[in-house]
Amino acid sequence: MVILLEAFKMRRRTFISYSGADAVLAAAVYAYLNANNIDAVKAPDDIVPGEDWAASIASLIE
Repeated sequence: MVILLEAFKMRRRTFISYSGADAVLAAAVYAYLNANNIDAVKAPDDIVPGEDWAASIASLIE
């Protein structure tokens, strides 16, 4: 039972990559995943303005 509980505590992180044309769909997927305990990240929501995007994305998905 302890192993099962530990598995539930583990969080997954998912980076959402999308085209500007799909921004509305990406926002809906992002909200859905985060509401269901899946740590979704996407630009520009999870990247600080002025940061190197490539480096920031790499650190988000590590």
